Amino acid sequence: MGGVQSGNPHSKYTNDQFVMPEQPKQIRSTAFISKFSISFPDSMPPKSRAHHFTVNFPNRDVAVIGYGSNDDSEFFNDIWMIDFANKKWQKLPIDVSSVTPRSGATAVAVDFKIFVFGGLSNSQYLSDLHMIDLQAQTITHLNGQSNATDHGPPGRIGHSMGYSSGKIAIWGGFNGNFLNDLWTYDTSNGTWTKVPCDAHGRADAAFATNDGNLYIIGSSKSDVIHRYNIATNQVELLNPVGNPPPYELKGGMLVSVDRYLILVGGKLENKRYAMIRAYDTVRNWWFILYVAPDGETTTLYDGMIDSNGIFMVPRIYDGSIVYRNRTREIVVMLGKPYMDPPSLNVISIGDALAFFHIQTDMRDMLEFVSL
Repeated sequence: MGGVQSGNPHSKYTNDQFVMPEQPKQIRSTAFISKFSISFPDSMPPKSRAHHFTVNFPNRDVAVIGYGSNDDSEFFNDIWMIDFANKKWQKLPIDVSSVTPRSGATAVAVDFKIFVFGGLSNSQYLSDLHMIDLQAQTITHLNGQSNATDHGPPGRIGHSMGYSSGKIAIWGGFNGNFLNDLWTYDTSNGTWTKVPCDAHGRADAAFATNDGNLYIIGSSKSDVIHRYNIATNQVELLNPVGNPPPYELKGGMLVSVDRYLILVGGKLENKRYAMIRAYDTVRNWWFILYVAPDGETTTLYDGMIDSNGIFMVPRIYDGSIVYRNRTREIVVMLGKPYMDPPSLNVISIGDALAFFHIQTDMRDMLEFVSL
């Protein structure tokens, strides 16, 4: 998303069977459509980067990103907040001198705090867990460097992370080997617990928490979705129906919206464009989220229309994705390919959500009548 400049009708990008035409084809007519737009912040943004952490605070309409690396092999330990209402970035005045600059760390939000684990720095896989208190603007280190598994998970990058019921979950990742271990951290007493699990972990997969469950998608050899209930420690392997994304997708960005998970981007070899997909966590069903350019900040030339009339957006991976409850918008920012300055790529899904809810109500009513 945002990787193609608007108004360039002579661009030709090969995407396997897809080639951008001289004149764009028509987008198919559907029951719902979400508008795709691109804007830029009204302030100095952070340096372009990928493999950073992202946490969202929907009640405050802000998100925080931190750390990561860029194409100059520069590693960061800075922390930034974006206020979506006024599209302004702010570098937070937090003393980060105790944090090693790193790439590949993952984080979760707990109240107005951020718990960060792992990362890579100077070829070393980091195993420290630290807490960023945004109210006090302090950093507290909760465990030291240790590769002893009885003291917590070993260092890693590309792991999945979620939070629910007072517990932080960490699953999979990579530290020279692909990791299968599943851990929880109790935020009330500061203890690690290794959870028995036979399922294979994944590295650089798309993940999100929905209704207390950590979902892990892609970076695999099958369409199977991992679902981990953080409160009960139950692990399930789901075989979804519908139109799933390519299972080998890496660095995809997944966000929870009501009962749905929305998947944007992700890296696929030699593919520059991507459909946006949605997953219904109740029906275990994948479907396409139809989008179209807004006609003001984006045009048909900012994406591509496939042979079925589906508008595909330029592909971003290893970036940030958040959902704004107040405006019913998905915002994608930073990540690869690097852009300077980094844009805000917005998908307005209010109309689509309304359609989904009506469709669900009708289905539930029909099922009730048939009883």
